[in-house]
Amino acid sequence: MKFGERLQGLRKEKGFSQEKVAEELKVSRQSVSKWERGESFPEMDKVIVLSKILGVSTDFLLKGEDEKEDSKDYDHHNGTVTAFGKISDLINRKGYIAGYIVAGYSALVLIFSRVFHFASKSMIMPPEGFGVTFSELPAQLKIPLYIANGISIAAILGIIGGFWLARRLKQN
Repeated sequence: MKFGERLQGLRKEKGFSQEKVAEELKVSRQSVSKWERGESFPEMDKVIVLSKILGVSTDFLLKGEDEKEDSKDYDHHNGTVTAFGKISDLINRKGYIAGYIVAGYSALVLIFSRVFHFASKSMIMPPEGFGVTFSELPAQLKIPLYIANGISIAAILGIIGGFWLARRLKQN
């Protein structure tokens, strides 16, 4: 299937008239008609906007390859790609970095929670020779240690989740 046939099929599938497409692209209806008949070809910037209007990738529009994309990223009122479209495109291309950021942040939290646990235990425990063991301390004194342990567990889960997220987003 050639470009013009694909353009015409996608336009009709979306329920757009040649006038509507021409209006979005700021060209004449005759230009759109010529493109569909294969008599001429749009400029590259028009192809990019066409792909957004029709909800397909430029690869699909030009070569018939790739899957159709969602056209909700295109603002039909002013003919621009929406901020959501730009963000979703960025996530599709580089979203896996967010997983690494989550894992890195969680690793820092784990380090700080372990330092806090060590420091708290050093302050709570009396010096050796007083004959008091950790298990004999009142529960109120152990609360900071339990909190630090809980934060450490959450941080470990964050590290695992971050790497899992990075892997999932990199596969897409």
